[in-house]
Amino acid sequence: MASRLAGRFPLTPVTGLLLVGDALALVAFVVVGALEHNIDPVSYTTRIAANAAPFVFGWLLVALVGGLYTPAATDSVRETLRRGIPAWFVAVVIAQTLRSTDFLPGNAPLSFVLVSLLFGGLFLLGWRVLATVALGYYETGSE
Repeated sequence: MASRLAGRFPLTPVTGLLLVGDALALVAFVVVGALEHNIDPVSYTTRIAANAAPFVFGWLLVALVGGLYTPAATDSVRETLRRGIPAWFVAVVIAQTLRSTDFLPGNAPLSFVLVSLLFGGLFLLGWRVLATVALGYYETGSE
């Protein structure tokens, strides 16, 4: 079991970069959403964290199972999107399910599910595409 997990989550600097970048992209999505609802994210950091947690958890779970931290997941922009789009869809289902419980703030009306899919996906997958391009540039030594 541990070796299977290690294969899906190699302990490399690139994995760390992707992990931190993914979490920051999802927190940025939540912060922008808070600002759109006139909520000051600095004054409500606990609320921001609680709103971001189900998205980060859902994504990390799906990304781990789906091998989205392996080198193959960032081989190309096409591969990043081929793996990332369905993974984000499943992650949003997990996140919205968690938000529908009494343990986390929020709920899961269809409108927010769609907003999460679209704008959360733009933040997360946009970051992933940029990282994929940058990693390809770095690995090839292109100028």
